[in-house]
Amino acid sequence: GGLLFQFPPQDASDPRGFAARLGAFLRALPAGVSYAVELRNPELLTRAYGEELASAGAIHCHNLWTTMPGVHAQARVIPPPARKPLLIRWLLRSGHRYEDANASYAPFHRLVEEDLPTRSAIASLALRALEHDVPVQVLVDNKAEGNAPESIIRLARELDRRP
Repeated sequence: GGLLFQFPPQDASDPRGFAARLGAFLRALPAGVSYAVELRNPELLTRAYGEELASAGAIHCHNLWTTMPGVHAQARVIPPPARKPLLIRWLLRSGHRYEDANASYAPFHRLVEEDLPTRSAIASLALRALEHDVPVQVLVDNKAEGNAPESIIRLARELDRRP
């Protein structure tokens, strides 16, 4: 287990300053706990951010959120030490608003809108990590496709189908 710090959408006018403050914060935390950081601003996803995570021994939480780039784009920015283990949160389809997904998908008893490209990207990144003996954890929200348990089953099937 570990602690996840989720940074909601915010002023992102100083990505380098954000990264430096985040690094200082993470290095000041008690040792012996795994720390992960999830961003909701694509502007803050920078090499400096990734380097600060790695220097502090923290990891990036890859997330699928309305404005964030896909998981492969996130992985390209983050240095390998800050991607071990690989943590992915599948929250929303790109371009969707939380409130709209909540209204459209409730009561969350079935898949409403499959997101095959995202599912495929998650499977691809997860398998690549596993090939390098990197543990993988994927957390799925009901607002990803309408029913988290069914999304997880279909993701598992996708992983099982690939060599």
